Amino acid sequence: MSETKNLIIAVILSVLVIILWESFKPKRAITERSQTENIKSNLDEKIIKSDIPIKLDKPEKIIAQNIFFENEKIEGNINLKSLRFNELYLKKYDLSKDSVEKVDLLQSKDPENTYFTEFSWKISNMGSASNDLVWKLISGDKLTPNSPIKLLWRSNNNLIEIVRTLSVDNNYMFKINDTVKNNANYDIKLNQYGLINKTMAEVEKQFFILHEGPIGVFNNALHETKFNKLIKKGKESFSSTKGWAGISDKYWLTAIIPDKKQNFNCRFTSYLKNN
Repeated sequence: MSETKNLIIAVILSVLVIILWESFKPKRAITERSQTENIKSNLDEKIIKSDIPIKLDKPEKIIAQNIFFENEKIEGNINLKSLRFNELYLKKYDLSKDSVEKVDLLQSKDPENTYFTEFSWKISNMGSASNDLVWKLISGDKLTPNSPIKLLWRSNNNLIEIVRTLSVDNNYMFKINDTVKNNANYDIKLNQYGLINKTMAEVEKQFFILHEGPIGVFNNALHETKFNKLIKKGKESFSSTKGWAGISDKYWLTAIIPDKKQNFNCRFTSYLKNN
């Protein structure tokens, strides 16, 4: 029994929210896309309908910087590669009664217990490089309730330009607002996605009186999946207009709330990471 357990390093669970396809006309500013997230958030994907190649920045040659955020209740940092929320500390909550350390809701230091979210764009006909878009900070410095920041991503040949405004309120809510500009002479077809990724060295015993695991509201109905159930099933998929999706544990919830005007798909997935 113990030998089998040692073969498993971690359980990887994720919640992926994908905004459905949308066309963008040539050489015009695009209607802003708003996406609100509870605590943290993930990536977006786009497909270009054309034989003309879109050249992407090569992320391996770019060092993505971290930007910091803080309000009265939370603080942490975001890496500009794929806009990944690496760390989020709850300033009002201690790890234990006698601890001076704060609860780290999101963290990437412990590889067996990482918990992060990221929000960016994936251009599916550009290959794997499109998963690693590196954003450039063009306005602002530290993200606070009184100082939103503005980010830019542009393809090397300037055919696609995305301006992102990131803000945070006085509590636990972030908001992402993207404006996409198509500088090509043909239509482009794009979609967004946000990712919540949680790695667990082991799944602890769960209580019947509360829910721990993926959770969401789809088509006005609440859906809850326990960690152990998702590990057995491997994947669950949903389509909805309005709603939200996230991961809940004993005390905390991390969730993504898409723009209520947009249709979206959601996938709950899990797999075992072995030695």
